[in-house]
Amino acid sequence: MFLYGLFALYDKSYFWDVKETMLNYPYHVLTPEIHWYYMVQLGYYTASSIWIFYEVKRSDFKVLLGHHISTVSLLVFSYLTNFHRIGAIVLLLHDIADCWMEAAKICKYINKNLASEVLFSIFFVVWIATRLTYFPFWVIWTTIKLGPVENGIYPGYVIMNGFLLVLQILHIYWFCLIVKIAVQVKSHGRLFKDCRSESELSDESTHITKSNLIHKKNYHVKQTSLKDSDDVQYDNNNNDKLNHVYQRSTHCIQLDNRLN
Repeated sequence: MFLYGLFALYDKSYFWDVKETMLNYPYHVLTPEIHWYYMVQLGYYTASSIWIFYEVKRSDFKVLLGHHISTVSLLVFSYLTNFHRIGAIVLLLHDIADCWMEAAKICKYINKNLASEVLFSIFFVVWIATRLTYFPFWVIWTTIKLGPVENGIYPGYVIMNGFLLVLQILHIYWFCLIVKIAVQVKSHGRLFKDCRSESELSDESTHITKSNLIHKKNYHVKQTSLKDSDDVQYDNNNNDKLNHVYQRSTHCIQLDNRLN
């Protein structure tokens, strides 16, 4: 989606000068490529908001759910109120960092630790540049500063900036997790977890736990079977001894009868 977003925005003047996102508002024409950019992203985040309840719950479940809800609300609201210029830029800023994070995770899963660390380092820099620098100091600042100049303070202005500020708070929260991972890489020389979740390995841990339970159950069944087998063998040995004693007793009785 990052490549498509770049294709949809690279020839727009407001992509190069964010101040133009608020100029002449609300008389902005929605082009077909921006329309489809919105539709695909809206579908993705809506599906993610539903799927999050079915996947393994991570430590940042509530934060991630809040992010998805805020993003969907921002997309719907900006589309209906013709704030699509600022909305498209926000989407692109999010996609830039996510590409590097997903690439780092893929390399980690296939045990390419060096490539994973390099990609994570790039992700770290891109995150700071886009979500902690450009997003708050250019995008949010532009909407707060130029919005009232063009149209005054009105409900749509307050709601729009409210959603943007919520996203920025989530960016700061996730950045704290990113710093933890960066320290981990620095200390151990290895990337272990997804920076957006402190339980990235929960899937693997759950699988290992289930495997251990199955192994213990099989071991218990095996031990029980061996015990039952020993008991049966013990009973058979006792029966053989009793039969032998019975046969000897019968033989002795027969000898006594003959002698008498």
